[in-house]
Amino acid sequence: MEHKSHPHHTLISDSSRDDIYTCADCRFVGMGPRYRCKEGCNFQVHECCMAPLRPSFIRVPLFKDCKFEFLDLPPGVGVDHRFCDACGTDVKGGVYHCYHCDRDLHPCCAYLKDEVIGDVQFRLREEPKSSCMMCNMKRLSKKKKTWWYVSEEEEFGLHVHCAIKLLLREGIAGGGGLAIVKRIGEEKLEVDVRGKKKKREWSTTLKTVRKIAEMVIAFVISVAMGNPTAFLVNLVATVIRD
Repeated sequence: MEHKSHPHHTLISDSSRDDIYTCADCRFVGMGPRYRCKEGCNFQVHECCMAPLRPSFIRVPLFKDCKFEFLDLPPGVGVDHRFCDACGTDVKGGVYHCYHCDRDLHPCCAYLKDEVIGDVQFRLREEPKSSCMMCNMKRLSKKKKTWWYVSEEEEFGLHVHCAIKLLLREGIAGGGGLAIVKRIGEEKLEVDVRGKKKKREWSTTLKTVRKIAEMVIAFVISVAMGNPTAFLVNLVATVIRD
């Protein structure tokens, strides 16, 4: 297959590498399976950014009234600084944009699932009541927004942005995918338990919620890297431990 921004060169699927790279299409971080140039050029793209396979229009459950169209560059590029409405990080390349609501999504972020099920069920939300377990804040800023994964009773929440921030920071430090997720596993989740009355109840709840929160982080990271497969989710979840 070919990509229009890299004409006359064939791209092949490569699932053998786990190093960090920058997708040549959306210009966002990637790791794991990808399409790369057969000729040896340093041209690599997420699987979801491979032009012949990528849909021109999509809809996402969280923004039911939006119809997102794929654009090669963000609208107003060079004039307006734009952010992904799912993860809150910069939009620099290929993007799904809704003209009606003026929203943007990285192609990979558009595939985040509605829910992650484990001992505690987390659902994707736009405006939760709880604070993030990682940054202990509700909002990033007035301009930046991020999706959340929130527990059923909205007692515990996790910014998609905070999981992505971990990936970006550890990716800069270098190393393959296994080394990166091991370093991510050393992060401590700050869980707000002020609403609990009994200390014994705290420890049980903390252990359970941290376990499923780590699974949520694993899923968000795997999707952001352009590889929303069970294999990578299991890889990250196996490495991340208390």
